Order: sequence, then structure tokens, then C-alpha cells
Amino acid sequence: MHLAASTQDSDGSVIRSLVLPTFGTMPPVAIEPSHIRAWVARLAGDGDSPSTVRRAHTLVQMALELAVEEGRIPRSPCRRISLPKIEHEEKRFLSASQVADLADAIRPRYRVMVLTGAYTGLRPGELMALRIDRLDILRRQLRVEEPLKTPSSRRTVSFPPFLAEELAEHLATYPGNDGRLFTAPAGGPLNPATWRRRYWYPGVDASVGRPVGSSGSPSSDGHQTDNGWSPSMSETAKSPANTRDFEKWS
Repeated sequence: MHLAASTQDSDGSVIRSLVLPTFGTMPPVAIEPSHIRAWVARLAGDGDSPSTVRRAHTLVQMALELAVEEGRIPRSPCRRISLPKIEHEEKRFLSASQVADLADAIRPRYRVMVLTGAYTGLRPGELMALRIDRLDILRRQLRVEEPLKTPSSRRTVSFPPFLAEELAEHLATYPGNDGRLFTAPAGGPLNPATWRRRYWYPGVDASVGRPVGSSGSPSSDGHQTDNGWSPSMSETAKSPANTRDFEKWS
């Protein structure tokens, strides 16, 4: 299935990790509503958040509607597809000890990534884009340059002494191969959807647990944040010293 070239760059990881593995080799005429329903159910069962599943479905729907307009298929198979609901919960803050438990529960390669997010207020996308040359361990500062939601997102952030030691040890253990501070196990940039499914959710489940949604069951979406792709990662330590920075995750 061909996806329009005008698709936003920010959707690239969703297309590569969630759409193309299932529909990449299927011609539009071969896609049935049953395929779409089974795919949506599988994504939800794999732990992808409702917002991510809905976005992936929207991208497929856009491509198939284009195929309809071009006369390649009579109608879109994305009609009347039941999608997971996005539940909204109250903001949740973790204590410093809960942050430590979560960091210790996640894969060791990403332990310091969790700590950095908690004690700097960086969003997940900012953490994944953070480059080593924008980290000053001696001055205990890092520079956020991308991705920028607004011009004011470009900023310098300070961090506590213990985190400087953790970051230095992380660099010694995982030096990286492309200039990024936090990379995929084989090197290169992290895929947000894959990272969340393979590492983040298992770490949350094994430590602090997922927030409970309005339905009374654990929410795969954690709680909603302004970064849009990793709501659960907005849970963070609430400390008198850095409460304002920590609340950026909520």
C-alpha cells in the first residue's frame, strides 16, 4: 500500500513500525474491513496506546481514501471500525523512590533515560533526540534543540549532581555510535512506539503500575500529556526542589 508523500514527518515512526509491517505489501484492493479490525485489535493487544492506535488507523484511512479518489478501489475498508477509547485520568506524580523503582525496573540501557526525564522535565521525544554534544556534565546542564514544539522549547536545563554521575556512567557503558545520548540496542535512533511497547510498559508494569482509567481497569495510555506519544512517561518525581520542572511531564 502506497502512503502519500505529504504525510507528516512526525508520523514516520508510526508508519514504519505499525502500518507497513502489515499493509506495506498489500495492494489497496486486497484490504478488507476484517484486515483493519484484526490489525487494530493486535495493536491494542500489543500495548500501543489508544492515541497511537487511532493515529495509525487515521494514516491508513487517509491512504485508502486517496485510493478511492483515484479510482483504484470502490470504497474504503476503514468504515465502521471500532477504535480504542482515550481515557483521561487525573495527573499522577511519582515520589523520588517510585522514580528510582521505575528506573531500576526498565532495561538497564534506559535506566538513566528515565532518571533524566524525571529530573529535567524533558519530554520523551526530546530525550530521544538529545545529542551527546549538547550535554555538559561538568556544568550539569543540557541543551534542548529538537524536536521543538514552539520556539520557546529551545532551552538549557540544569540537573542535580547525582544525575551528572549517572550520565557519566551511562556514557562509559553505552557510548553510542551516532552522537545520540540514548540509542536503540543495535545503535541509531529509538523508535518511540517500539521503545514504549518493548521497554517502557513492561518497566511500568513491573514497578509502579499503570494508572487506572475511568473504566476501573489499567489504562494502556497512562494519562494524557502534551507530548502525545508516551503519556505514562509523564509520571515523574514530585520534589520540593524541582516541582515546576517535573510538572512538565503531566
